Amino acid sequence: MARPNKQGVDYFPMDVYMDDKFKFIEVKYKLEGFAILIKLFQKIYSSGFWCRWTNDELILFSDENRTNFELVQEVINEALERGIFSKKLYDKYNILTSRGIQRRYKEIVRRRKDVEIVTEYLLIDNIKGVNDGNMSEEGQHDDDIIPEEGQHDDDKNEQRKQKGKETETKQKQKGNSIPEKLSSFRSKYSGNDLRIVDSFLEIIANTRKGGKVSDGVILKIYQDLDQYPVEQVIQGLRRFNEKPEYHDKGEKYAIGIVRNTKPEEEEVEKPEFYDDNYFLNRRSKHYGS
Repeated sequence: MARPNKQGVDYFPMDVYMDDKFKFIEVKYKLEGFAILIKLFQKIYSSGFWCRWTNDELILFSDENRTNFELVQEVINEALERGIFSKKLYDKYNILTSRGIQRRYKEIVRRRKDVEIVTEYLLIDNIKGVNDGNMSEEGQHDDDIIPEEGQHDDDKNEQRKQKGKETETKQKQKGNSIPEKLSSFRSKYSGNDLRIVDSFLEIIANTRKGGKVSDGVILKIYQDLDQYPVEQVIQGLRRFNEKPEYHDKGEKYAIGIVRNTKPEEEEVEKPEFYDDNYFLNRRSKHYGS
């Protein structure tokens, strides 16, 4: 029986000077976040130019690297939003790859006779064709940690910046940016209700190692909460906030409380001059309102 052809590579080059998108990863998630990114590139190149990424891979990767799986997914979400990985292919096929990864992989395996290609995953026209450097429209928004030859040329940098601005403008026009989506969700809550939501998000942030939650995770929380009436959301989150023993259980537990809260449940009406002060409460009981 013939031995299967090797698809992965034994090495990949890394440039000394990093793009700003990688600096943001390190700023937000410190050296551990940057290390997670490097480990992800190792995982991808070890199997070829892409790797599958589902909840199973998340759990195994986190265990192998002895890190928190929530932090790993936050780093990936940030990398997707910043174009380090292709968000389009991730959403469609649950894989991690990018134009830069594929171009560099193409360069490394150019002498191999047999390279297995999944055409649906390609962001460049032809991985086997060494002299073919064209890329698809989707690939224009992706890059990786490895700069292409001549990447630092002033003209190319200017073109890349211009394309980035055009893409950002189009996203804003469509209302697809995360800040705009977050603003839309937050507008559904009144001032006092919003304080309850913010207190809940602060509690969730404290469960993270770095004390922060990425905008992508916050957006997912708002989307989950949006399935329920505002009154039900506020009642459920208030219960979660008021129970310190719940706080370490995370957002999924809190959303479960919201889901199991009956919308018609209301708090017992308090006396007219009710106050949180214990002695005033006694006065209301003895003298009525």
